[in-house]
Amino acid sequence: MKRVLVSTILVTLVFAILCACVTHSASASEARKAKKIGDRYYLSMNDAALLLGATKYWKAETRKAVLNVEGTQIRLTVHSPVVAVGEKTYVLPSPVLFSRGVPFIPVELFTETVPAVLGKRVTWNRDTQYLSVMREGTVPASVSVEVTEQATYVTVESPERIEYSPVRVSEEGFTLLLERASFLTKPALPENAMVKGLSVGRVSGGAELRLALAPGVSGYSLERKPSPPRIVLGFTSSEEMLRSSQFLPFEAEMPRVASGRNYRVVVIDAGHGGADEGLRAGGSVEKHVNLELARALKDALAAAGGLEVVLSRNDDSQMSVDDRAVRANTAGGDIFVSLHCDGYSGSQARGYSVEVLEQGGARGLAGERRPLSGDAAGGSSGNVGLVPWNEVARGHASESAALARYISRGLGRVEGLRDAGFRRAPLALFHGLDMPCVLVNCGFLTNPGDEALLRETSSQRRIAGAIARGIVEFVNDSRR
Repeated sequence: MKRVLVSTILVTLVFAILCACVTHSASASEARKAKKIGDRYYLSMNDAALLLGATKYWKAETRKAVLNVEGTQIRLTVHSPVVAVGEKTYVLPSPVLFSRGVPFIPVELFTETVPAVLGKRVTWNRDTQYLSVMREGTVPASVSVEVTEQATYVTVESPERIEYSPVRVSEEGFTLLLERASFLTKPALPENAMVKGLSVGRVSGGAELRLALAPGVSGYSLERKPSPPRIVLGFTSSEEMLRSSQFLPFEAEMPRVASGRNYRVVVIDAGHGGADEGLRAGGSVEKHVNLELARALKDALAAAGGLEVVLSRNDDSQMSVDDRAVRANTAGGDIFVSLHCDGYSGSQARGYSVEVLEQGGARGLAGERRPLSGDAAGGSSGNVGLVPWNEVARGHASESAALARYISRGLGRVEGLRDAGFRRAPLALFHGLDMPCVLVNCGFLTNPGDEALLRETSSQRRIAGAIARGIVEFVNDSRR
């Protein structure tokens, strides 16, 4: 009896060892490299388990393998092309092979059968021999590097549009945050590239592309191309390229937001939208220019860190003045910056201006309040101070003026953009805004020189960077 019991235990242990049951997390890896055997490509069973986040079982005496993927079994036999997935059977173009003690599975199982049966998004790059399974909600992205005589270009390509934000912009390095992106592979760098280091990594909500630049790189470009969707980064040390409108010189790195600041949320308002187009001049439409400037300003503020940035609109939607105020207030806005373009009947007027609410009769949070009886306020005793909707912003008049001065000083550093002055006006746009607020006219669309600046992507980023610098300097100076 004891001999039978011992034999049973030994058989059970041997079976458990031979099964080699191992579970792999789907997050262990998103891409695995295939191996070319003969004229076909195969993936080892170990890599297949990592790729699919599967539990693998291997029984040596029968040479049968099982991959358990989220409750669905994929059953394979060495030297057979027949594979069972769940209750269905498929025939692969070549059999499962066995090499160095490990089964190797034809890549067609992953590129054809797995997507059809399990619904997983699988990509196969024959050039790099990488198989990738995309996580839910992510967008696959690839990176390539091209070297020309005067510049190096790094291109991020994807099947659909990816939103991006520069996190670091300096002569030493460039870091780009890409929302929802998941990089499939990392390219080798050409020896003469101006990029000396390239790494990718997952971060919350997407991925980061980190570039280390070669000594002597003095300018960069960043633009989006639509078909196919691409983000193209350029780097140069050529003075000739820097004089072109495509490249921007590296300025002093955007100052970081200091700790202990009183302002945390910046609301950027792209003026007009929808049927309200604003100005039309020289082929430009103000609502589109405003939106591009707003997006560029969001990117520039991201480089400063420490601030949450909210766009009042991120598409061509139409919003009323009240809608914009409600959006800003409910987002917990601490600063409101509305971006516009100016216009005039002639073409001579040019330059930027910053507007704040006029001070006449200032009340609001810092002035008189209308008393409301306890009964009208819901039954509480005493009086409740109320501020008329159109007077709320006046309580922040001094802060708004200070913010305007910082932004105006920043814009004064933009080459080709003239200072058209500081204005106070009875602006309905500011009604209901419970925060410092300014309106920035970034130039005259009716002036050919300004219109050209406002149309160019590189100039938009230069203008946005100047506004961002002003905002950050205001925030850092307001820690008192």
